[in-house]
Amino acid sequence: METFMFLFCFSLFTPNVNAFLLDDKTTSSNNGISGHQYIGLMELLTEEIKARKNIEEAVTQLHTEVVSKTLNITDLRDQTQIIAELRNSLQNMENKTNNLEQSVQQLKMENDAIHQSYSGLQMKYSIIQRNYSIVQQQNVMLLQNYSSLQVEHDEFKSKLTVHDKKSAEMATEITALKQLKTINQLQDINTLQTDT
Repeated sequence: METFMFLFCFSLFTPNVNAFLLDDKTTSSNNGISGHQYIGLMELLTEEIKARKNIEEAVTQLHTEVVSKTLNITDLRDQTQIIAELRNSLQNMENKTNNLEQSVQQLKMENDAIHQSYSGLQMKYSIIQRNYSIVQQQNVMLLQNYSSLQVEHDEFKSKLTVHDKKSAEMATEITALKQLKTINQLQDINTLQTDT
């Protein structure tokens, strides 16, 4: 009788229970699951464990009640009262299982919402990574342009110093030529005076 009740309760509850296995191997990834999501998942798991424990306790309690009632049924005179009590306990068990199923469904919905928000965060993270790589490429290009401009600036500076030196030399030559011209003019005046 005990095995029959166990198998009956087991077959009643197992189709509605969904679970997943946790892998004991951790892999390093760049998905970046946040602590808030991790805590949410852990809370969901603890609530599911509590719900399963409550179901097991209810089934065990009802099983012991059924066994004790069936053993005492021969001693009791009023079998209708026992049947009514069994019906009440069965109704209570159904109510408890309905409540537990509702809580399991609510936990599943919360788990789905967390998975959706996690996938949204993954998408945003990949967009941010793409934008970051684009910005890095632009920074590299700007640095290359800056270095080439710096080289051109240095070349222009050196050319300007060369031109400044040449213009200084030309200015000294022009002043020397002016002095020669004035000396030639004085010589021409002296020759004119001597001629006259």
